[in-house]
Amino acid sequence: VKDIFDNYSMEAFFATLGVYAYDEEKKCFLTRFLWTDQYLEKNFELAEVCPDSFPNADAIKTAIYLKNLHNCTSETATKSYLYGMCRLNGIFSSREEFDEYWECNNMSYYCSDWMKGYWVCFLDECCLNPKNVQAKTHYINNGVCTVLVEISAELHISKTTYLEFVKEICSHEMLIALDSGNEENLKTFSPVILNFPNNYNPFEEMSAYYELFRNYNYTI
Repeated sequence: VKDIFDNYSMEAFFATLGVYAYDEEKKCFLTRFLWTDQYLEKNFELAEVCPDSFPNADAIKTAIYLKNLHNCTSETATKSYLYGMCRLNGIFSSREEFDEYWECNNMSYYCSDWMKGYWVCFLDECCLNPKNVQAKTHYINNGVCTVLVEISAELHISKTTYLEFVKEICSHEMLIALDSGNEENLKTFSPVILNFPNNYNPFEEMSAYYELFRNYNYTI
């Protein structure tokens, strides 16, 4: 089994499972996949933001359901919704106070441009050589604030390299780093976290992601 510091992160996992075609003209794989997180807790305090957390397929499925239910895809609409809830609960006395809180707590963290830069960076770190990366953020009003991010990219890797990624997933060798960019954090992980890849069957998880990524109606 590979050393925990040499493993690939969930970005490679998602991008690999999101591959849907090979562009013969550009000589690259085309990938589309989804990512989700909840970043505003019910008490309206900023939850700990960690894009490297590994959401399971059910979490993404729930986010898709909420998106379809609320049909809210803009930061502006989400801010208005949350401000209304805050006023009803007597949390903020004015829109200016709420806007200041939003900016100070970096609530626009998941804007589409930021997410595009994030995925370019980490796909590149995974040696997937991404080009033409696109990201679209959907803000969902569910009292918590769920975000669903669509990502598409060209992966300029060889067919041999792509097959190696798939092989690593299937053989339990692609360990999922919960914080691939911080070795100090990794050193403090419990054995349960470090042993995670040996304690689950990746085929069930793979098939769930595979189905979600291909059946989802992308807007990017």
